[in-house]
Amino acid sequence: MIAANWPVSYTLNVPSNWVSGIYMVWLQNVNSNYVAYIPFIVRNDSQTADILYVVATSTWQAYNGWGGKSLYEYNSPEGRALKVSFDRPYDQNDGSGHYYSGDYNMVQWLEHNGYNVTYATSEDLANNPNLMSNRKVFLSDFHDEYYSMEMFNNVKAFRDAGKSLAYFTSN
Repeated sequence: MIAANWPVSYTLNVPSNWVSGIYMVWLQNVNSNYVAYIPFIVRNDSQTADILYVVATSTWQAYNGWGGKSLYEYNSPEGRALKVSFDRPYDQNDGSGHYYSGDYNMVQWLEHNGYNVTYATSEDLANNPNLMSNRKVFLSDFHDEYYSMEMFNNVKAFRDAGKSLAYFTSN
């Protein structure tokens, strides 16, 4: 198990007036000009939105090689991990995970065109079946391949209730 196990150094209390979305914390070391990102998703369960966009964070972590291992051999020099933790930063794209290489274009297009969209993560989808209430479309984009049985069952129930599924993804 690869985990950072870092102590909490800062907690962001998200104000209730923040819009549901994908946010990036931008970190910069002024001495070395090094930049890193921390992505996070703000959910609004009470928002009535046509589209629920689920960010495939479980897949992001599967491919995340931070600490020297992921679930894949290609970026795990001493053998792949059998289990990975969400308690570690993303090593892809300066810490932004797969957001800029995968989700960014779809999110920009949806928001530019005025679609009524709200956001959640893979883990939110697994842990909160009511997340899909007041939604018309479940949207998955980019590379969304890691589903728990809870995620699968919640999406299946949404579909069986006559709602729409939109997959712009591989795997």
